[in-house]
Amino acid sequence: MSIESALENYTNSDGEQGWYMWKWEADDAGEDVPEVGKVRMIKSFGGHEGAGEHTYLIFEITDAEGVVKLYEKDGYYASFGGTEWDGDFYEVVSAEKTITVFERVK
Repeated sequence: MSIESALENYTNSDGEQGWYMWKWEADDAGEDVPEVGKVRMIKSFGGHEGAGEHTYLIFEITDAEGVVKLYEKDGYYASFGGTEWDGDFYEVVSAEKTITVFERVK
């Protein structure tokens, strides 16, 4: 079973399952997912009115050997239909970026 399938099909102690559970109900301490390891959702973006169409979840997964990897699950939000988690699932790395913004002079 793939990591994506394991996360999508995992049922927590409250009987909740699927990407919706990870977005709204995942505990900060994480969940022990069989054959995957300790899974903790560390960031969610979008999935509600005013946040645009693209939505995603970032997971931190620590396997049995203590190796930590980050994964992203992409989805799509529409006000008339809610969130669809039919996007890609892939490994990511964190990276800091410096940006320049322009602000109004007072």
